[in-house]
Amino acid sequence: MLKKKTILHYLNFYIGLLLVFLIPFGNKILPPIIAIWICSWIIEGKFKTRFSNFKNNKVIVLLLIIFYIWHVIGLLYSDNQKSGLFDLEIKLSIFIFPIIFSGLNSIYYEKFDLVLKSFIIANIFAALMCLFKAFYFAFYYIDIENFKMFFLYTKLSTFIHPTYFAMYLIFCIALIENILISQNLSKLTKILYLCCILFFICFVFLLSSRAGIITLFVICLGYYIYYLINFKNIRIKVISLIMMLVLIILMFFNSRFMMFMNNYYSKSNIKNESKNIKIIEPVVIDESSNVRVNIWKSTLSICTQNFIFGVGSGDVKDVLIQNYEKEKNINALKNSLNVHNQYVETLFGQGIIGLIILILIFVKALILSFKLKNKLIFIFIIIVGLNFIFESMLNTQAGVVFFSFFYCFLILIRKNPKLDF
Repeated sequence: MLKKKTILHYLNFYIGLLLVFLIPFGNKILPPIIAIWICSWIIEGKFKTRFSNFKNNKVIVLLLIIFYIWHVIGLLYSDNQKSGLFDLEIKLSIFIFPIIFSGLNSIYYEKFDLVLKSFIIANIFAALMCLFKAFYFAFYYIDIENFKMFFLYTKLSTFIHPTYFAMYLIFCIALIENILISQNLSKLTKILYLCCILFFICFVFLLSSRAGIITLFVICLGYYIYYLINFKNIRIKVISLIMMLVLIILMFFNSRFMMFMNNYYSKSNIKNESKNIKIIEPVVIDESSNVRVNIWKSTLSICTQNFIFGVGSGDVKDVLIQNYEKEKNINALKNSLNVHNQYVETLFGQGIIGLIILILIFVKALILSFKLKNKLIFIFIIIVGLNFIFESMLNTQAGVVFFSFFYCFLILIRKNPKLDF
């Protein structure tokens, strides 16, 4: 019986490890793997004794479950039930993962680092496969313009949207930094890890996700300040300074980011004859950013009319489309764009109650990170929190699975716990 139990535990762990590895490779393959993982978790049994972890983390588990249930309640006052059910299906891991992680076996605790390293390796493979594809098509199309095109943005990111891939890579940088600081490594291993960080930084800029570049800059700046204050080792300070300089140089060479920075104001040399001064005029260079800002403004105006409960889980897209037609927002209407801001989208769909629950999910994790002095939880929340400003990340499986899995894993799983099971 003991051998059978151990086999079931390892089977569940390695299916979970496969799930982590496949996250960067897209959405289609994840649902069946998640289903198999859940089935193997159920087969393990012993439900009466395996939830000892829930007592210490019940607030976090309940917040995630309540957030999902509030979306279910939002379906009750939605007209478009089909759309609402699809939204609930996408967000299902927010409900299931807290329950699963509250009752995982001890192998996850013992091999905590292996799970995180498998995600790093998966992203290296995914990035290399994207580069291989880019080189293949770049040499297939001879002219220079097409050559550049395949190494940028959606043409480069083969498996998922560049914003999500950039978020994954930035999280990998945080994971590697944590390994470098917390573990005794050989000189060669340290060099390899530093090369991985540089590779991920360069790849984020090739992906040209403005949310990714902003997040990367904030995280790297935070690390740089942290090293200056807390470390006396000159080598660490020099390496972090070099990383920051590389980052800044790459920012100035990224065309999409520079368009974002110059979106609204550009100096014109128009002279006011009467006052003899130069006038600064708003100039829209990056159309997509302008469309996004217009969406936020119009969505917030609708939020005031449905402030408490929102428009409902199923009616978000329908109300948005109606609003785009009313305001003649052609680009947003043509592409059926969502709000591109998870906080605003939650306020829009689930009202102020839904937004408060979402904020509490972040706040509770931040408080816990300070309480446990766990820098990794803190960095993860900052990375996700910044990306939520620029994308409705809980509308897609790439965002929901990543957030739900690592939020639960980093917070609910501890090393060397006292478990009966």
